[in-house]
Amino acid sequence: MRACIGFVLVIDSTDTSSMHKLIEFIDQIKHIKGDVFNCVLAVNKVDISDLREVSFAQAQDFAAVHLSQCPVFDVSARTRQNVDEIFTALIREIRCSQDDAISSTSGSDSVMSSPKITRSATVYVQTQTPFQQDKPKRNFFRSISESDHTADMFM
Repeated sequence: MRACIGFVLVIDSTDTSSMHKLIEFIDQIKHIKGDVFNCVLAVNKVDISDLREVSFAQAQDFAAVHLSQCPVFDVSARTRQNVDEIFTALIREIRCSQDDAISSTSGSDSVMSSPKITRSATVYVQTQTPFQQDKPKRNFFRSISESDHTADMFM
């Protein structure tokens, strides 16, 4: 987690308790990375609208309270709705924060500790749904190229 420069945080739209569980994870991130870190908040399973318990507005309120300036997206892993957009937004967040860090340190001799993303990045996401408590977590690696906006997923 120390080496990560961006996080995709996921809320299950069919389970309000997923927001409370996410608070614990956010606290862990803040303990290691500080109060401000690059992230996007994804409200997953929006394709199951009849079971939806967490609205987009609730997710935005959650992000305003627990995450500073974090973009929020309604997503569906099943239909791939907004999946590419969350990773593109995360790359933008990382690049903006790095550009801000460079401009704030220009003229000084300090060196940035995180790598500069110029053309592509790999984002690590670890997921475990409430129904998979006994199963191992699935690891996804998303490789995103900013120039052609393509993405590949590896398991």
